[in-house]
Amino acid sequence: MGDDDEDKPKGLVYSVRDVGAEVLGRVPLQKIPTPKTGVQRPPSERTKRPIPVTESQTALRAPTPATPMPAIPTAPAVPTRSTPRAGAATLSAVEAPSRPDTPRPKKRGAVRTEQLHASVEAPRTASEPPPAPVAKSLYDRALPSLKALRASGPGDEGPAVQALLKLGPPILELVEVDFPGLLWFHRHLAHRKLPAGRDIGPLGALLVAFGEPAIPTVVKLIENGSPDARYYAALVASDLLGLSPHESSGSGGSETSGSRGAASPGGPVSADARERLVGALAERLFDGDSGVRDVSLHALLAAGRSDALDAAGVRLRTFAVDLGVPLGTRIVSLRALGVLRRGEVVPDVIPLLEDREEQIRENAHRVLRLLTGTDLSGSLWRWRRWWKKHAGRPRAEWLLEGLDGSDAQLRLLCQKELARLVHHEEPLDPEASRAERKRIREVYARLVRDSS
Repeated sequence: MGDDDEDKPKGLVYSVRDVGAEVLGRVPLQKIPTPKTGVQRPPSERTKRPIPVTESQTALRAPTPATPMPAIPTAPAVPTRSTPRAGAATLSAVEAPSRPDTPRPKKRGAVRTEQLHASVEAPRTASEPPPAPVAKSLYDRALPSLKALRASGPGDEGPAVQALLKLGPPILELVEVDFPGLLWFHRHLAHRKLPAGRDIGPLGALLVAFGEPAIPTVVKLIENGSPDARYYAALVASDLLGLSPHESSGSGGSETSGSRGAASPGGPVSADARERLVGALAERLFDGDSGVRDVSLHALLAAGRSDALDAAGVRLRTFAVDLGVPLGTRIVSLRALGVLRRGEVVPDVIPLLEDREEQIRENAHRVLRLLTGTDLSGSLWRWRRWWKKHAGRPRAEWLLEGLDGSDAQLRLLCQKELARLVHHEEPLDPEASRAERKRIREVYARLVRDSS
């Protein structure tokens, strides 16, 4: 060992830092230099070899007590072992125990990791309001019910329909895109009668349940939809027109519909909405799809008397008698006049019995037979004489008179037409006796008087 090792005092000096304490060597307390005077050795030791003064030793002066920072409630920091400087590489670094009653001085420029973690991971206090929930779009709210509706069978659509009704008419835009959707009735399969609009599928049931608010959507489908969409929308229109109670001598149920009644949760439809719907259906009487034409006629039977239907009747009569109109359009117009049961067109149809086109003559005879309840074959003068006698009488009286006719099939036709007019059916056997026919006639006569 050298002389320097023998002369070193035995005391220890600690330098307190943020990350621990370091033992800087066996340096006497009185030998710690100050910034002004430097290192002063006693006279007895000046002849000995001086102890080299390092940079770490010159920094060892009594630290100025710093104002202690307020304690932050956080997890205790894990002590780390500091790396000694290059100038103090020969000094041993150990961790000195810290005194709990002595405040830890703050090193200039140091960042307290405890404060950083507290600011990043501070939990939300009870006084802070919770984050506002994100509002769902109309589509997101309707999607579960729409999925359930698309998979519903007949009679199972009720819960999904009620859920969509609560979302209001804006949901009808989504229905318009999907229509006709799942079908319970297919137009191209054999069927004996047409269903009600609410029975074509779950989307049809939803439109009928909406009632009048659904009419703009149904009109769009009738006017601009595909052939299938126009077909099924016309059936829905039939139900919507039946929602408005009306009494008319020319209205009634369809021969093929199998009526379910006019009552519906959709409620009555206003006159303006009905006129708009009737106008759209009247345009489809000249549709290129024969099925759409037929079902539009079927739907118009529920309209009763309306200005839009009267205007359509005038147009049909014009096309039927105009020789310059294509033959197909004339036939369609003539058939539509018969299906709509407009008795006032009889004088316009009678001249067509002598038309140059055979198909026009045959269809004119069928229309006259259906409207009047009598059959005078193709004799033009006999029909004109009949019209002169019956022109001022309502159509119901023509049918009551037909119940006493000699043609059994014609009597059955009159009975069905009367049942449509008075909404009551009194069964009639085509081969019934005269006394039975008289009784049935009296029943229908009383019902006609009560309904007028």
